[in-house]
Amino acid sequence: MKKIAMFLFFSSMIISIAKGTNIEEGTLLNVSAESGLKMRSTPGLDGKLLQVIPFGETVKVINSSSEVDEQIEWVAGKWIEVEYDGLSGYVFDGFLNRLATPTYDYEHTVDDMDLIYPLMAWTENHYSDISAPDTIFEGTVTKLIQAMTEGTVLKKYDDPYLFKIEVELENIRVMDAYQLLHSMLSEKYEKISYKNNSVFINDNVGQVERIKVGIDNPVEIKKLKNGKVRITVKSYNEGCSL
Repeated sequence: MKKIAMFLFFSSMIISIAKGTNIEEGTLLNVSAESGLKMRSTPGLDGKLLQVIPFGETVKVINSSSEVDEQIEWVAGKWIEVEYDGLSGYVFDGFLNRLATPTYDYEHTVDDMDLIYPLMAWTENHYSDISAPDTIFEGTVTKLIQAMTEGTVLKKYDDPYLFKIEVELENIRVMDAYQLLHSMLSEKYEKISYKNNSVFINDNVGQVERIKVGIDNPVEIKKLKNGKVRITVKSYNEGCSL
């Protein structure tokens, strides 16, 4: 039976997520912790602090075979050895991922928590089309399906009352997608509301397989059977078009 847990950012609840497999030496990963990621001399929170790696910076994996697992705030992961700016040390990999950091203004919200257009812009900016899009008409609904590089798929659904996009990504965790959207929010109150309205749905071994964010333009992040992670954002505003 699936376990459903309401996540409140300021509570002491800790949610378990799937632990990743070992990452190949030399892999480049991006820091997703917006307050920066601490590099330590030994794996674990008791290691001497060497430096804080800023949000969006890239580190190179030296060794990811560490068995030191940790739960920090609301993220589970393990400590891995990385190199950054000529210095090597250990960091918590729950706040590292392969996704490009949103940096452009159009990859961020405009004071309304509507993540549709920032997510669409981010996807189109970092992945290229590999074929012409498929357009499907079903009554009042128009579907546009775009295959992109790195196994990414962008889908747009439009009808008179609903505009929805889905982005399917390979080789990421559910939490990576959650953190990506969080980094697209421009204002502090948006970030707080996003976290306070998040519901995590665990599978039968306690690993997060789906997240729902109950905001005006609702979000769902889901692990698919094919291993991809799908991000869905809906807008109920009238007059949207592809």
